[in-house]
Amino acid sequence: KMVDYMFLGLFMLLMICEFTIGRNTLYVEFLGAVSAIVEATLGIPQFFKNLKSRSTEGLSNTMILCWFAGDGFKVIYYIYTGAPIQLVVCSFFQLTTDTLILAQICLYKQSKSPKPINTDEMVVKVNKYENEQAHANQIENSEESSRLVSYE
Repeated sequence: KMVDYMFLGLFMLLMICEFTIGRNTLYVEFLGAVSAIVEATLGIPQFFKNLKSRSTEGLSNTMILCWFAGDGFKVIYYIYTGAPIQLVVCSFFQLTTDTLILAQICLYKQSKSPKPINTDEMVVKVNKYENEQAHANQIENSEESSRLVSYE
């Protein structure tokens, strides 16, 4: 797949950079910032998936609680050790995302929202209704035709 080649290319690029400029402070800081940003955004697709489906079905509550605890401890650790600001900011962002997903878990369990409509089922129901209407129209038209014929 194309995605596999993209990851392979990225890996090769990182290896080349590591061997050529791996000791450069700017490169190391950039790599750390990119890593922190990628890790901080891991929960965002899950948040939007839950939002779209109005459900957290299949999501491990234990995993989200562990994320929340780990990210909370990480924030405290980064603050007390004087870690670079990008790590502190990204950790706060992760903690916020974890909190939003936990809120979704509570909200969607309480609301008992109906499941999203299966569009395939909807199409079948519409087609069935249209077929019934067409059949009813045929019967009506044939009765009308037979009435016209009997008057002539």
